Amino acid sequence: MTSYRIVCTTQDPPGESHHHAHIVAVGIDDDGDGNADQKMSLGEVLRKLDNNDSFYTIGEHSKKKVFVHDTYCCGKRYIKTNPDDYLDNNLDEIRKCNWKQ
Repeated sequence: MTSYRIVCTTQDPPGESHHHAHIVAVGIDDDGDGNADQKMSLGEVLRKLDNNDSFYTIGEHSKKKVFVHDTYCCGKRYIKTNPDDYLDNNLDEIRKCNWKQ
């Protein structure tokens, strides 16, 4: 089992609030510097979750860790974090990825 830290998300449609958009890719921090070193699609994340790998976020200010799990919305499978007392570690609240082409 491998554990991956998510540091940013890509949502579709872009520019919409998280109430109207879904996460389609995430940025993974491979070396612990807080930057996205690897882009992983939603499909890849879901396959890894099915294989007992784990994903988590850490709040930028709270430093609280929360784990990611799958959920269903609009008839499709997505990912989300469990709600807790901190907003800065929720997938919908962390920064958006800025991928270079």
